[in-house]
Amino acid sequence: AKVLILEKGPGPSGCTPVSSGTVWLPMNPLQTESDSVEKTVSYLIECGKGEVDEALVRVFAEHSKETAEWLLKTIGLQATQPNRYDYHPFYAGAVQGRNFSSKGLGAGLMNVLLSAAKARNVVIRTGVRARRLVVNDQGRVIGVMGEKPSETFKATRGVVLCTGGFSSNEAMKKSFLKMHPVYMQLPGLMGDGILMGIGAGANIEGMNKFVGAPL
Repeated sequence: AKVLILEKGPGPSGCTPVSSGTVWLPMNPLQTESDSVEKTVSYLIECGKGEVDEALVRVFAEHSKETAEWLLKTIGLQATQPNRYDYHPFYAGAVQGRNFSSKGLGAGLMNVLLSAAKARNVVIRTGVRARRLVVNDQGRVIGVMGEKPSETFKATRGVVLCTGGFSSNEAMKKSFLKMHPVYMQLPGLMGDGILMGIGAGANIEGMNKFVGAPL
């Protein structure tokens, strides 16, 4: 494939370059504990608290091993701190060794990926903020448009969105974020007074927010 990467920043940006470079890939070649697709699916479904698409989770699990081997063997990422415990070690399907960090942390991970892209003649355009997908009459995505009229890019085979999150977008955070926190579940705290107030016609506000310390 002929590949063009559109990058909003002046170079590799987003969370990854300033992160620990930690990668979570089940069935990677560094693992010492037995792992499987089914264990991975079970673990991710429990992590998702009933809000995950099991078919998509399974696709991830089925391709995790080959992705890890590509990352570590084909393009030569050097891993550090292998065989750590899963983030939720007591969930169903949790095993040791799925996550590892990258040598040089997030910047090191990005350098390896960038070198691999350049070695494969991938064209990288920086300073281009993609704003809209171009869709034809049949509903197929055929390109990307940026902020400037000159930034229109046609895709002959497809467009891959490798996009980050929205932690700097206040409106999106207000609209979309919710949590599944672990509360101090003390007996009797059932919201009875709040429900009585609602029953008497009181208005409510801020019901999707709380003040507390994450555990």
